[in-house]
Amino acid sequence: MPLDRRIATLVAFAHTFEATAQDDALDLLNQLIIQNLARAERKGERERLRTIHDLDAAAVQLKDVGKLVLSPACEDTELRMAIYKQIGKEQVERAVATIEALTRPEDDN
Repeated sequence: MPLDRRIATLVAFAHTFEATAQDDALDLLNQLIIQNLARAERKGERERLRTIHDLDAAAVQLKDVGKLVLSPACEDTELRMAIYKQIGKEQVERAVATIEALTRPEDDN
């Protein structure tokens, strides 16, 4: 094979395999991204399941507060005293802090 033809063949070979190598690298990057996203999603689900009991307990306490707020038998001036008497200010504060820490926005996946 003449020298010019060998050089042209080598350049064509390098050009073709450069594109193939880039495709392979992009495929590998795509697989790594998918694996990392799946790992992060699993970790988030485990964390969510671990904290669901705390969230439920805080929600139950705040449900009781809501019942007192909605009760027509409780006057507005007596409302805080009735809530703190039934549940306690510190428990209400802890429940609110727990719910703030554990709840997610609707668009958080």
